[in-house]
Amino acid sequence: MRTLTQALSHYAREQDQFGTITFIHSASDQESVSFAELQHAALRMLAGFQAKGLQAQDEVVLYSENNLSFLIAFWACLYGAMLPVPVAAGLHREHQKKLFTILAQLNNPYVFSDENMFAQLRLFAAENNERFDFTARCLMEKDALDYPGEMH
Repeated sequence: MRTLTQALSHYAREQDQFGTITFIHSASDQESVSFAELQHAALRMLAGFQAKGLQAQDEVVLYSENNLSFLIAFWACLYGAMLPVPVAAGLHREHQKKLFTILAQLNNPYVFSDENMFAQLRLFAAENNERFDFTARCLMEKDALDYPGEMH
């Protein structure tokens, strides 16, 4: 295996041997996903990204508090040869300010997040005279399609 995507593909094929990834949300709430499920979800997310016009080398800022969604989007970027830019997400002004500072340094990036975060970011942008095309450059988990995207 020479790349991360080759590694995930290998683990997805040999899933019985490697188990699952478990996300612990609280003492009584956890979620597990197999490597095959992760790969399948990432390829569906990749199809959604590509349907929105994303191509290899496009920058995608990952701004999600949901760890599983974040991981799916991260792998979708890798499978599509896009450039994932992980940023710590949060509703505090410091998180939002950091995000807009990063966006200003990138070359026409997309942002992956959720509807609640985007609503908060739109409000922050309006209050602070920040510019970002929230109509065309936003990506969400619901953008995933029912078929796999084209891997690079």
